[in-house]
Amino acid sequence: MNFWFKIQNDFFSDLSIKMLLKSDEGARAFVFYMRLMCAAVGTAGVLEFRGIGANVIEEIALANDEPLDFAEKAIGTLTRLHLAELQQDGSLYLPQLPALTGSSKTGAERAAEFRRRKKRDATERNTDVTERNAGVTRSNVTECDAVTDVTQKSRTRKEKELDQKQIESQRISNSGSSPRAFGGAGEPPITLDDLGNPNEHDDGELPF
Repeated sequence: MNFWFKIQNDFFSDLSIKMLLKSDEGARAFVFYMRLMCAAVGTAGVLEFRGIGANVIEEIALANDEPLDFAEKAIGTLTRLHLAELQQDGSLYLPQLPALTGSSKTGAERAAEFRRRKKRDATERNTDVTERNAGVTRSNVTECDAVTDVTQKSRTRKEKELDQKQIESQRISNSGSSPRAFGGAGEPPITLDDLGNPNEHDDGELPF
């Protein structure tokens, strides 16, 4: 991947840049700063200390073919102007760079990115379809459960009504047989012997 950084139209109006250009060997220090920017554009503005030199400044001087005393003086000026920061891990950070950085991709990188994006979109579509199908299945199951519940309730209600009708029919059938009164149907007639002799009393007295 190729990286680049851009400067805005007011870049040279920035007070830090103005002071850098006015410093001792300002033009050379500015070109040195631009070379540091190019070196750090792919690492988010960080120039790492690799442990080859005594410190990151010596390594930067070697990488840019500059004398160590000039690199130390230039980086000191950049630090004072808040254009560079020495980090605790020994690296050098250029705070202006991240906001100015962009990238351009080669044809192979763009093709790979297109394939990754296409695969990701296909996966998302399949996931969406699966979720919709699962929702429809859950809805159908819920509707079937509701129909089954209604059917069971209807069957239970009909069974109760049928049981009630059977009980009522049995009650009417039982009440249809008349008591044994004056020779009811299916029963022998009541005789005088059943009623007893009205002239007979235990105490020998007449009933009236």
